[in-house]
Amino acid sequence: MNNQIFMKCEDEPIHIPETIQPFGYLFALEPNSGSIKIHSANLNDLFRSWDSVKDQSFFEFLDEEFLPHNAILEAYENAKAAKVRLPIEIRFHTQIVKDKAHVDYFAIVYESSDLLVVEIEPAVTFKGKIASRQQTKIYSMATVPRFRTTQTIDEIANSIAEMVRKFTGYERVLIYKFNQDMSGTVVAESKVDDMESYLGLFYPETDIPRQARELYKKSWLRVTANAESKPVGLVPSVKESGRKPLDMTNSILRSMSPVHLQYLRNQGLISSMSISLYSQEELWGLIICQHRNEYYLPQDMRLEVESLAHLFSWQLYAKEEESLHTKREAADQTINEMISQIGDEKDIATIFTENETKILSLMNACGFVFSYGDLSVSLGETPPAEIYSKLFERFPNRSSTRVVESVNIYKSLDRPRADDVLGALVVPLLSENNFYTIWFRKEEIVERKWAGNPHEKSVKSDKQQRLEPRQSFVIHKETVTDESRPWNVEDKRIANLFNKVFLQHALRSQVLMKSNIDLLTAQDKSKNEFLATLAHELRNPLAPISSAVELIRLDPSTETLDEASAIIERQMKQLVTLIDDLMDVSRITRGRVVLKTEKAELHSVALHAVDSIRKLAAAKGVVIVEDYRDKDAFVNADITRLTQVIANVINNAVKYTQKGGRVEVRAFADYHDAVVEVEDNGIGISKEYLPSIFEMFSQADPFSSKGTGGLGIGLTLAKKLVDLHGGTIAARSQGMGKGSTFEIRLPRLGATVSEGDKTKKLVQTLKKDKKRILVVDDNFDSARMLELILKSKGHEVKKAVTGLEGLALFHEFKPEVALLDIGIPDMDGYEICKAIRATDYGQDTLVIAQTGWGQEEHLKRSAEAGFDHHIVKPIQPALLWKILSEPRP
Repeated sequence: MNNQIFMKCEDEPIHIPETIQPFGYLFALEPNSGSIKIHSANLNDLFRSWDSVKDQSFFEFLDEEFLPHNAILEAYENAKAAKVRLPIEIRFHTQIVKDKAHVDYFAIVYESSDLLVVEIEPAVTFKGKIASRQQTKIYSMATVPRFRTTQTIDEIANSIAEMVRKFTGYERVLIYKFNQDMSGTVVAESKVDDMESYLGLFYPETDIPRQARELYKKSWLRVTANAESKPVGLVPSVKESGRKPLDMTNSILRSMSPVHLQYLRNQGLISSMSISLYSQEELWGLIICQHRNEYYLPQDMRLEVESLAHLFSWQLYAKEEESLHTKREAADQTINEMISQIGDEKDIATIFTENETKILSLMNACGFVFSYGDLSVSLGETPPAEIYSKLFERFPNRSSTRVVESVNIYKSLDRPRADDVLGALVVPLLSENNFYTIWFRKEEIVERKWAGNPHEKSVKSDKQQRLEPRQSFVIHKETVTDESRPWNVEDKRIANLFNKVFLQHALRSQVLMKSNIDLLTAQDKSKNEFLATLAHELRNPLAPISSAVELIRLDPSTETLDEASAIIERQMKQLVTLIDDLMDVSRITRGRVVLKTEKAELHSVALHAVDSIRKLAAAKGVVIVEDYRDKDAFVNADITRLTQVIANVINNAVKYTQKGGRVEVRAFADYHDAVVEVEDNGIGISKEYLPSIFEMFSQADPFSSKGTGGLGIGLTLAKKLVDLHGGTIAARSQGMGKGSTFEIRLPRLGATVSEGDKTKKLVQTLKKDKKRILVVDDNFDSARMLELILKSKGHEVKKAVTGLEGLALFHEFKPEVALLDIGIPDMDGYEICKAIRATDYGQDTLVIAQTGWGQEEHLKRSAEAGFDHHIVKPIQPALLWKILSEPRP
């Protein structure tokens, strides 16, 4: 070992030892010709006269009838493509081998440096082969089906260890699991009675160094038949020929490192075999088989164990994932519940405080901090703020997304320990804005039993000491203090999941901030427009008043005085009305208006309101048509205020209706409501303005040259007064130039509701509101059910199961309502809706989306495509009837 040129065990080039173990033979061939370029130095033990045949093609040694050499070449090409070794069996001609009784050999082929490498071992029969196969059968029939009911990783590992020992005949089998720091733990064991137990022992990371772990990922099986045997070199040697060393990554004859062989001898072992447990591109652990004497397991049995290791790897991985899945589900449920609570009523601190126990237990944490800017939310036990705030400074830059972790923050920060909260996991959220989360853990005192002193070798040791394996494997007990439990990959994954809550909070805060800014901007604009309008409206009556005063001063005759006085009187009334409206809105807003209610007949109130507007309508040439069909529509109302509301609405209709136009006023009972409708054929209301028509200071176009005067507060005042009466007011219009309808609904006094009334009303409503409806859904049954339900209510229905068919039906049928499924393969619902809206008729169609998706982004996308409503499946009939009975939004 003193002659080695490397400085540390982890630097040892174990994949190019240039030697093999003596229980087999190696040939490295030129693939096409089979000429032997490199071979093991022990071929005189195999052949009767090696010197006489060494220049022949390797393929000439073989019985072609047993295995044609083309089959070997095919196996080589497959192994080369997959970068693995593949097993074959060969038979030599009896005349060339030394022992005629041994002509059959197990072999593997693999590629190395463009050479076809063949490694052979005698095809001996393992005396325990039948028993081994029986163990495989027992395991597959008994253990594998019980996988779901097996509770822990340890149970599965124990069954694997037991099965492998019975299969191979080794004296001790360990299941060795790599920890996060690459140290190892024996999690399961099966052994003969007189060997000591290694179960539960820890091994330092240096026992299986980095380059060995990397090799274990590529080559799953390694064997040492006899640690005392002398390795066999390769011919010609690297030094003699100047060739590159042969890469023996895929070899199963490869000699083990002298360091490893001494490691075995130090444990009192002579033979060993290890098989990788590897899944998801990670080395989970090893199956380690050990024997105190020389022990050879034939190649075919070793390769069978290697194949079984694939099954074992997936079993262990799946059981580990199963337990993690339960934890992830709990985390997802908690997180989704928290996200659903984010809104106006609860702030982020309240949500986390209410879920504190669940949150901390999911992370095995004692405390938590969410920092955003200069503010923070904390739960449980945390270190002082001045300590954890320093952790953020550990990020390499302010926009880093790297997670920072520590098992002792005081050591990490070079600060004296202040409390028991030591572990920290810092997860950046929006680090450029100082948004991040920190999870904390308390000190966890752990008792560990090591197989020997893990600190036996150190970097300060001399070269000789560093290259020698540990001498002692006497159990060494160590108490680990001053550290928290380490943070593993799953902890970081769940911590990142929790950041969804904060992202939702941050996004909502951003949306609310933008909304508030937009609202303030709009209000500021509205107020500026209102002040400009107010100045304009004040000037309108003041101008003729000023002119009338000047006229009286110039000509104080009786005739002039009378006319001027009439002008002043009319303009003063306008001023008073203007000021009264302003005062009314102000008083209602401040809660200063108290209604003086009494029983009132709605048609009488409507009649009084019409009377107050008749002269204005007549002067403008607008006809008012009245229809008071129900004389028993009584309401509990402040008659003066209700008259004011109806008059305001009628006045508004007259104002926006041209000469020769018509305003219809209807008052009637509608089930449990008393209703006043005011319909005109005037200028109408644009789609853009309709949603804000009842807002303060609102006018369709306050600076239009066609303006009709007014402050735009009449409808605001009407809505506030109707609200005080417990009623509703709504506006409908098909657009500019198409007139408008205002509907006032108040609770009908003394109205009682029986089931018979309900049925009668429903039938009447459906008859009155019979519609042409198009249903488009690629699920025929869904489309058919909707068709039947809608037809049962008297509607005329057509259905289609493709987008193109639906669009063609739309042009032919011209429906008033279109119910569109979103997920249609040939043309989705969004495209159909856009195509409908692009037509003249489609502008007025009520288009409803029906889909299984109901998140905010889906609602937004539906609205952008032109849908009026978005219904999440399954469709509730009551909701559908409500939408169909209401005016289009």
